[in-house]
Amino acid sequence: TFPLAFGTILFFVVVFLTDFYQRIQRFDDSDYLIRMKAVILFIVFLSLLYRMIAKVRDRKLWMFVLLLTTSFILGQLSYKGVANIAQRFLGELSNGDLYFFIKAMFIFVVVANLSEARKTHLFAQKTIKFVHIVLAGNVLLMLIGFVWGGEFFKSYPNSYRFGQIGLFSQVGEAQYFYLMLICYWYWRYLKNSNNLIFWLLSMVASMLIGKKALLLFILLLLVYHLCFKSSYKKIFRWAAGVSFVCVILFAQTLLNWLLNVSDFWKGIYESKGLISALSSTRSENLERTWQIVKGDWSSWNYLFGGSDYNLMRIEIEIFDIYILFGVVGLIVYVLFIKNYFLRMQEHSMKVVYLLAFLAATLSGGLILSPVPLTLFYLTTLATQKKDVSA
Repeated sequence: TFPLAFGTILFFVVVFLTDFYQRIQRFDDSDYLIRMKAVILFIVFLSLLYRMIAKVRDRKLWMFVLLLTTSFILGQLSYKGVANIAQRFLGELSNGDLYFFIKAMFIFVVVANLSEARKTHLFAQKTIKFVHIVLAGNVLLMLIGFVWGGEFFKSYPNSYRFGQIGLFSQVGEAQYFYLMLICYWYWRYLKNSNNLIFWLLSMVASMLIGKKALLLFILLLLVYHLCFKSSYKKIFRWAAGVSFVCVILFAQTLLNWLLNVSDFWKGIYESKGLISALSSTRSENLERTWQIVKGDWSSWNYLFGGSDYNLMRIEIEIFDIYILFGVVGLIVYVLFIKNYFLRMQEHSMKVVYLLAFLAATLSGGLILSPVPLTLFYLTTLATQKKDVSA
């Protein structure tokens, strides 16, 4: 267990250092750092895959892996053909569909290795403690950026969009680190009300990032807690009902107020419409991809997927999985999440994690992001029912 725990923490140390250095080099040519991070993840993937093949006997997990692999191969063959894939193999491996397939499979080899270990919740707690120390230190940098301004710590440098991300270079990934921070401290708060302040601080810190998915998750979590877990839940249910009616009645007034807060989103709303503004223009990606699907997909692709992912990605999780793996992949991921993320959770945390997946689905970038999804799994290990510590 110790080598696995040490290796897990070392993995986050190396990834964070690479990410931070990439941020420092942000305004220079840092493509080599992106490639370095990809190489690190690939080496870790191969190491865990070797250990999985040698030691893991979880038939259900192996079935999921084989189904996804088979679906991906059949989908790619029916979409691109053998000759085209062979001709572009190195490109597929470095930044094409094979590259994204490996990223999607990363969590399966992580789960295979960690689920076989003893006292998994203990080293999950230790790893999470280390990650949370890093996140807390980064919040100080976010506050510096928020108070004193400047471009360096902004989530979106050289733009009018609100948000501070500190030293993280990938705001899409970093948002999920803080989302997991909220989940963990909510669990701690449910165990011991003295942790309320840490839960509240985690939400306030996450709001500084300026991602709509995080704001949506915080809103959904607060509604769930106040309406179903609070001592005054009956009052809050009435208040939520009244608030919902008011939002419907004064929707246009509320929308105008929200748009006036951000010139960036106001510009998108005026030029491309409400749906594009709400979805961060992902609705346009969906329309583009649908046109490709209608023109190029065979009947087999609807079942197994098949994509040129760099061209067809939508950044809405459920559609991206469907493009890569088809209906088969969607079913596999639902069963995988149910069995390995949610099965050992108390009812409250099952709801919280489902809300997290809902927010991630609308934002995209979780399932195909090995580091945030690994932290997500470690958080679920730490909050399992068998761990009664608070």
